[in-house]
Amino acid sequence: MKNYDIKARIAFLVLGLMVLLYIGYQVSRVGNKEFLTETAEYDTVADTIRTEGFAVRDELTIPLVTDGVLVYNYGDGDKVAISSILAEVYSTEEAAQNKQRAEDVKSELENLQKIQEMATASHSNIELLSSQINEKVGKLIDITHSGVVENLLEEKEDITFMLNKKQVALHKENSFDKRITYLSNQLDYLQESASSIQKSLKTPAEGYFCQVVDGYENIYTPDKIVDITAETFHQMYTIEAAKQGEYVGKIIKNQNWYFVVTVKGKDLEKFHGYSSAVLDFGLSGGEAMDAEIYQIIGDEDDKDVVIIFKCKNINESLLSIRKQAVDITFRTYSGLKVRREALCYEQSVLGVYVLERNAIVRFKPINVIRNQGSYVLCEGIGEDNNCLMRFDEVIINGGDLEDGQQIK
Repeated sequence: MKNYDIKARIAFLVLGLMVLLYIGYQVSRVGNKEFLTETAEYDTVADTIRTEGFAVRDELTIPLVTDGVLVYNYGDGDKVAISSILAEVYSTEEAAQNKQRAEDVKSELENLQKIQEMATASHSNIELLSSQINEKVGKLIDITHSGVVENLLEEKEDITFMLNKKQVALHKENSFDKRITYLSNQLDYLQESASSIQKSLKTPAEGYFCQVVDGYENIYTPDKIVDITAETFHQMYTIEAAKQGEYVGKIIKNQNWYFVVTVKGKDLEKFHGYSSAVLDFGLSGGEAMDAEIYQIIGDEDDKDVVIIFKCKNINESLLSIRKQAVDITFRTYSGLKVRREALCYEQSVLGVYVLERNAIVRFKPINVIRNQGSYVLCEGIGEDNNCLMRFDEVIINGGDLEDGQQIK
C-alpha cells in the first residue's frame, strides 16, 4: 500500500511537470515569435472582360467631285448644320495656304486690338495674369509629355494673348499700333490672294464631321446589326473594306452609335444585373466612357454571345475607332487590401490582428468586399480604434494570439 502511494505521488509529480513544461513552452513560443506585419492600404479592382468588336454608325459619305486644293472649315468631331460650308476648293496650293495664314493673322490682330483697348491693370490683375500664364504653361508641358496635340493651337493663342496683355499691364509695352498696322496690311494681301475659290462644298446633312473615310461606312450600318448572330458577327468582322474614289469626308448623322462585340457564354453571368458598362478602348489620351447594354443576343449555353453597346460620346478620338480591342468594366471594388493568411476568427467573428505601437495586439473585425485569391479587399467593422483603418500594421502570422495580448 505504501509503495502504491509513492508511485501515485511520482506519477502526479511527472504529470504536473509536463503541464508546467507545456505552459512554459507556449508562453516562450508566443513571447519569442517574430511577427510579420503588413501595412493596410486601399486598393481598387474591377470586373473586366477584354474582347474585340467593331463600331457601327449612321454615316453619310461626301464624294469629292472637283479638282483643286481642299481647305476645311471644320475638324473631326465638330458638329455641323445642314448646308454649312464644310470646305473650300482653291485652284492652287499657294491660295489655300494664304487662306490659313489669313485666319492666323486675323486671330492675332483681333487679340492685339482687344489688348490695345484695355485699361492699365492693377497689381492684383497682374498677379492673376501671372497665375493664368503659369497654369497655361503647365498645361502645354502636360500636352507635350502626353503626345496628344489636340487643341494645341488654341492653347498657343491663349498664352500669347496673356503674355501681350501682361506686357501692357507692366507698362513694358504701351502700344501695339505698329504691329496692328502691319497685320492689317498683311491680312488685306492674304485675303485678296486667297479669294480665288473654285467651289464651296456644303454639308448634305446635319451631324458630326469626320474627314476619314475607311470603306466600312456602308458595311457596318445600324440596320445590319438588328438580327446579328455570333456567326454573322465573325463574318462581318473578317471583312476587309477599302474606300472607292476620293472623299471630302463623312457626316455621322446621329449622336447615338453602337459598338458590337462577342463574349464567351460562360462570361455572360457578369452582365447580370447591369444595364450599362464602361468601355475603354485604350486610346492615347482617351478616357473610358459609359455605354448602355443595348442588346444581348444568345445565352450562357452558347459558345459565343453577341453584345451590342449603345454609345453617345462623340469626339475626334472615338471617330477613329472601327475594329478595336476593348476592356469592358462592369463594377469596381475599393477597400483595404489584406493578405488571406492574415484572416482569423475570434469568437466566430472574422477579422485580423493588428500590432499597435505599444506592442499590444488588437483584434479588428472586418467585412470582406471582394475575394482576390491571395488577398481580399475589406472594410473595417466598428468604431474608433476598433475599426481597421489605413496604415494599421496587420499581423500576417497571427495564430494563437488574443485581443489585448502584450507582445514582449
